[in-house]
Amino acid sequence: MAVWQMVRGGRIHGYKFRREYPEPPYTLDFVCLLLRLNIEVDGEDHFSPEGRKKDIERDRGMAQRGYKVLRIKGFDVSQDPADVRQRIIHAVEQRKAELQRE
Repeated sequence: MAVWQMVRGGRIHGYKFRREYPEPPYTLDFVCLLLRLNIEVDGEDHFSPEGRKKDIERDRGMAQRGYKVLRIKGFDVSQDPADVRQRIIHAVEQRKAELQRE
């Protein structure tokens, strides 16, 4: 099951996610604007030293804008979608709790 199928239509605790959402200079894979939670699905290019460096810089920039980033390996999506869904649910619950404390 693709990540979009997991999160679309409020399927995770009723939260709305958008896909390929522009947040210049980036495009976010899947984002819940209410929670400011961004889910990034990483392919092979993210595992090179240069790709890791770009991801660290991007995550830092997103954190400065108030976003939390959940990174998921593309391989995991195809191999263990149930685990990926549980990780997303956990991230949503954790983010909701964080925002309630602020």
